[in-house]
Amino acid sequence: MVAASVYVGHLEEAFPDAAELIACFCAWQQEERPHRDGYSHLDSDRSLRWQKARNAAEHAGRAWLSNPIQQTFRFQLHPAATSTGQPLRA
Repeated sequence: MVAASVYVGHLEEAFPDAAELIACFCAWQQEERPHRDGYSHLDSDRSLRWQKARNAAEHAGRAWLSNPIQQTFRFQLHPAATSTGQPLRA
């Protein structure tokens, strides 16, 4: 339980607000798709920010895992976080 809190805490600290975290995560997801219609330079920058933040959060969280070799973190957004059409405010 501590590892997940450390992981999420590091992600939260890497972004100024929830809307930016979500935008960066969504840009990264879009980059992973085979068809990236409308993908922009800003999306590429956001994807890179997500990857760097995720890697740092994983590094910090792994120290708290009981079996860091065989365990991993999975970040998943609730569908409402990306379907509102409006940026979320913290």
